[in-house]
Amino acid sequence: MIKKSIKVNPQECKECLICQLRCSLAYTGKFNPEEARIKINWPGEISFTDNCIESCVLCARYCPFGALEIVK
Repeated sequence: MIKKSIKVNPQECKECLICQLRCSLAYTGKFNPEEARIKINWPGEISFTDNCIESCVLCARYCPFGALEIVK
């Protein structure tokens, strides 16, 4: 599932997991990629759980490689 407020460029993903770490910290209070609302399924697949909040865009805001971009 691709969120309409986030453009996904999976070829740019370096599997750093920063998106999952930021998401899990925001919603669970701890760094735990397994509890994030974004999933990196290597190679080249980025998906979102049903619990992902469309307007949050934390994952895209902190992606250092441009794999996730905020769409305005």
